[in-house]
Amino acid sequence: DPGQVFLDYALFKELDDAGDTGNAWLALERAMKLKRQGLRYDAAGQAASIEALMESAAPVRDGEGCSSGHYPLFVVGLPRTGTTLLERILSKHEEIAAGGELGDFTHALSWEANRFLSTPLGVEDQPHVAGLRDWNAVGERYLVRTQHLRAGKPFLIDKNPSNIFH
Repeated sequence: DPGQVFLDYALFKELDDAGDTGNAWLALERAMKLKRQGLRYDAAGQAASIEALMESAAPVRDGEGCSSGHYPLFVVGLPRTGTTLLERILSKHEEIAAGGELGDFTHALSWEANRFLSTPLGVEDQPHVAGLRDWNAVGERYLVRTQHLRAGKPFLIDKNPSNIFH
């Protein structure tokens, strides 16, 4: 029951605040074990997905760029590693707008692949992504989708952690 996890986390906080650290830590341990039981992570599947992505990566050709004069800046990193701080620092520059964690790149890929793609991309998505013929269309669609966020600035930060898979 997911409610039990939240109850045990709340109980930990209340017991810790009351100074009953022994029982607080027991509640926290119980909550963490229950939470862990509910997580489904397939390390081998994710490794296979990343390998397939690397094999199907579109080459970047010299001289190709954004025809719109709007350039995305992708900031990627694990949660709690400072990506928000980096975005805030960079967006203080007069030519850089902060977009936050956008899902627009996945939407652009999905549109061009004519198929709903998962986030992050899974092994089942690889044939559809590898089959894309016009990567410029993906980029242009992304730029159109994010145009309104840049507030006239030439650079827009997209700090969605899933972009590492793109």
